[in-house]
Amino acid sequence: MRPAIFQYQCPEGLDEVLELIGEDARPLAGGQSLIALMNLRFARPEMLVDLKGIEELKKIEVSDNYLSIGAMATQASVEKSKLVLNKCPLISRSVGMIGHWQIRTKGTVGGNLAHSDPASELPAAMITVDAKYILVSKSGRREIPAREFHLGAYDTALREDELLERILVPCETSIQRSALVETVRAAGAYAIAGAVAQITKRDDYVDRIRIVLFGTGSKPYEVEGIEGSLRNVRMSPKYLEELKDLVSIQSPEFGDFHATAIQRKRMHGSLAKRAVFTAWNSFQEEEA
Repeated sequence: MRPAIFQYQCPEGLDEVLELIGEDARPLAGGQSLIALMNLRFARPEMLVDLKGIEELKKIEVSDNYLSIGAMATQASVEKSKLVLNKCPLISRSVGMIGHWQIRTKGTVGGNLAHSDPASELPAAMITVDAKYILVSKSGRREIPAREFHLGAYDTALREDELLERILVPCETSIQRSALVETVRAAGAYAIAGAVAQITKRDDYVDRIRIVLFGTGSKPYEVEGIEGSLRNVRMSPKYLEELKDLVSIQSPEFGDFHATAIQRKRMHGSLAKRAVFTAWNSFQEEEA
């Protein structure tokens, strides 16, 4: 099937883009998701506004302890960036899990986040590290936390006249480590279930821990209750089992042809345990 007839514009500046986008005009980033939807006629915009000529949206830089990633930076460029790897290795690893290399050379970070696929690694990673998104329109700019941007499956807080301009990711500190693990049927396939963990360490204790689940059928799910019973304790097999049980109980009820709801809850518990262990173990490897 072919897309419905549409107009095509390729502006040279951001101001021109903002004048064009709206209800019937969609921004085109890498096109890895939008073009597929258009081929199936699930999306039928009257106009595509190509962003490939907007160089300012491709920059990757550090400012005030934040890693700034332009929305048009390709996933491959972020994956290969030494700056991203050094300042926030979780984001580097997360983009490396998106599809196959050929997809990542075309797909953009902003496009992935704006698509808000419930099985995608990147939205969950951004929520875990407390990233902020900068949205821009003719009316100006606004900043929104990642957890407030992703509203549900393929649903975001992005307005029709807004564009995701860049992402601000807090740089990882010396007392923080993160990890992402997932279950997939084959390399490059969508995740059946996944978990992201970030640990803040004080001496030999877990001072703070955050776990976000994806592959839940909706938006990434942030596990609650960890800050109470599982904070300021030593890492141990008992701790990991308690955490696994807590996550399994909280994991949203979601079953499909890949896994039943019960199977997915068990997966999320086990994956969270592995993610936390992997993040903690990275401290030990560096100290050895």
